[in-house]
Amino acid sequence: MWASDNPDSTGRWRDDPADSTVKYAIDGKKIIITELYSDGSSTTNSYPLKQLK
Repeated sequence: MWASDNPDSTGRWRDDPADSTVKYAIDGKKIIITELYSDGSSTTNSYPLKQLK
């Protein structure tokens, strides 16, 4: 569950069954973030991970 951190609004918790769900996975040197929508569709983006020295 998550809520907005907008300083102008406290927002609401995203815990309604109609709200999207955000999941992540680490695959080698990238992170994959997927947002799953209540209609069954989804959006996925991947980003390279940088190793800290």
